[in-house]
Amino acid sequence: MAFNPSSAAGTLFKVSASSPVSFALVEGVQGLTISGAQKNDIEYTAISDLSKKFLPDLPDAGEAQFQLAWDPSNAEHAILYANFLANNTDIYFQTTMDDAGGAVYTYQGYVKQWGISHQKSAFNAVDVAIKINGGMNLVP
Repeated sequence: MAFNPSSAAGTLFKVSASSPVSFALVEGVQGLTISGAQKNDIEYTAISDLSKKFLPDLPDAGEAQFQLAWDPSNAEHAILYANFLANNTDIYFQTTMDDAGGAVYTYQGYVKQWGISHQKSAFNAVDVAIKINGGMNLVP
């Protein structure tokens, strides 16, 4: 089977703050990075062992980060900002890749960071970080 990486062009990032979930496109996302996913180690070394022993802990899915070309009147941008201001509220996120099968991954999380930037000769921007709460569901 041939290896064919997909382009990031055409990737869709969506949000839903409602239940039942109804995703809407977040326009203006400049790129998307998911980082910090890891499993911590649980040590269970006995005094009689000659080397350390470990078990993997539960996975932490990390954070999603992106820069947003910000339009304060945009409904989806308002959902993200409202979630940043809210306490203890997860919302739903979905990313659809532009590969042959249209891989989709979904997850829940909350907006952890909202950093606004107004710079000369640039669009108004917001640096957003979403803490992923729970796992990610990937459908290739």
